[in-house]
Amino acid sequence: MKRIAIVASMLLMLAAPAWAVDLTGMFGVGGGVGYGIGFGDNFDDTKDETTGIEASSKLQFLFGAGGRYNFDPAMGVKVFAHYQMWKIEAKRAADGVIPAIDESTTESWIGINADFVYTLMPEGNTMPYFQAGPGIYIPSAEGADMAFGGNAGVGVLHFFTPQLALDGNANFHFISKFTDAEGAKSSMALQFMVGVSYFFGGQK
Repeated sequence: MKRIAIVASMLLMLAAPAWAVDLTGMFGVGGGVGYGIGFGDNFDDTKDETTGIEASSKLQFLFGAGGRYNFDPAMGVKVFAHYQMWKIEAKRAADGVIPAIDESTTESWIGINADFVYTLMPEGNTMPYFQAGPGIYIPSAEGADMAFGGNAGVGVLHFFTPQLALDGNANFHFISKFTDAEGAKSSMALQFMVGVSYFFGGQK
């Protein structure tokens, strides 16, 4: 019965009358969680022919938080920081006296992006948007250097109240090079996130 009441409450929120939200002069703060898919040199499967060790890298969960400000109903700026987890696996099958290897480690990076945001269908309660901008990416791996890059993506804000919105987005990140003892390696990531944002200020 309790579950039915929760589902009914969510449906009533979705069916509530549209809020005519004007983002002009409003600040928004929020955060979310998501998952990443990696591309590029750092995520190519490799095999060391000498040792027989096969290595693979995959992105995992991420979370982040940030804020935005709108100059008018459509245009604004956004600063967002995220923490992306990254799993690295090393495997080797046993061969005679050579023992098997099955190990994994978790690395991560912190990304900080400054984006320009353009909102479609402003002053409604459901607002698709585009965002793009530069960023810096700080890896956790020992000896790896900070890298520059950028992101571009799309998202949707859905306001349940004039201040509270569900925020879902997909962003593609290009990271120039993470440089470590093995040399410079490029990384790209497609990140999907969902979270909530709270808006305040604006025109009275």
